[in-house]
Amino acid sequence: MKISVGIIASLCAMLLFGGVATSSIAESKKSLSKQAKEKCIEHQEKGSKLDDEGDTAGAVAEYKKSLEYDSDDPNTLFNIGIVYLKINQPSEAEKVFARLSKILPNDSEVFNLLGIAHSGAGNKPEAIKAWERSLSLNPDQQKVKDMITEIKSVVAGGTK
Repeated sequence: MKISVGIIASLCAMLLFGGVATSSIAESKKSLSKQAKEKCIEHQEKGSKLDDEGDTAGAVAEYKKSLEYDSDDPNTLFNIGIVYLKINQPSEAEKVFARLSKILPNDSEVFNLLGIAHSGAGNKPEAIKAWERSLSLNPDQQKVKDMITEIKSVVAGGTK
């Protein structure tokens, strides 16, 4: 069977610009995904090192870079949320832990931290909801029960 130059050119164009090339594009996305995961971990590790050294601003910057490669990486989200709590940015921590709670909806620790972030940001009723969710996942948390009792008394007393 003889194939004309025009058909070969058409097949090459399809391979380069779509159509038949779908499987090779999918393969390149897989390798890109692996590369992205590696970069995510690389920046996450740099962020952890900087946090350990006390450079919280550098840690936040590295964690943000990590999230550029994998925006839903639970480890990076957890770490940046903790740093936001450390540097007294509870509103930023709220956003991070709320997002993480959707990724890890059965993790009691995530809801504990979300409660702490809500409380720090002055959102006491939301803190109570987060801690109650944590207790529904793990009822044996006396400290969380104590925090709920304490915060309910503060809310009932009308003080923040």
